[in-house]
Amino acid sequence: MFRATAAALLLSVTISTASHAQEIGTLITRSAAQVDYADKNAARLLTNRWAKCVVQQSPARIEIYLSMPVGSKASRDMARRFLTGESNCISGSVESRELSVADQVTRGALFEALFVRNFGRDDATDLSQAAPLTYDWAPGAEITPDAQQATALARVGDCMVRKNTGGARQLMRTEPGSVGESQAISGMVPFLGGCLPKGKQYQFSKSLLRGTVAEPLFRLSMAAGKPN
Repeated sequence: MFRATAAALLLSVTISTASHAQEIGTLITRSAAQVDYADKNAARLLTNRWAKCVVQQSPARIEIYLSMPVGSKASRDMARRFLTGESNCISGSVESRELSVADQVTRGALFEALFVRNFGRDDATDLSQAAPLTYDWAPGAEITPDAQQATALARVGDCMVRKNTGGARQLMRTEPGSVGESQAISGMVPFLGGCLPKGKQYQFSKSLLRGTVAEPLFRLSMAAGKPN
């Protein structure tokens, strides 16, 4: 966990390797034999691998889900459907271990999986001068506090991606908890301060920082129109 300041608002999301990381979030289950829960990064790895699995199976459906405001009823209802419907990605066994992961972290993992699936080998496209994107939600949508937070983080990430596209791509190619991840994050952090709104203070976990970068990286890459 590290803190970035620009002094009033604190945003904090963490992942725990305990059975329940947060009371409210996305429930993910897997057979206990498939994950080493003694590893402090087990929950992060599980979330990452689950996201890649569901994106591989239902990319269009995941993109629809990600277009919905975080925490809205529509978003929660659709999450329940794909969380219970992807039988190859989530075990329903009574012996399964459970992880409750904050929705913002779940979304970040899904955006990351979409980016890797569509643009994982792209190193050439220049995103620094890409046309501005809006991260506002559709008019009339249910805008929750979490949705407002997601918009603020996406704008921070957009700025970081434009300033260090290569570093953002490299971060998406690393496994959570790896040496490569730590190195990639170290390469992104110097760009963070200049991208924060004045008077704001953000507290990032590694997973939250990955998600903050993943959404704009995917959206900017889509706008550039050069998938794998």
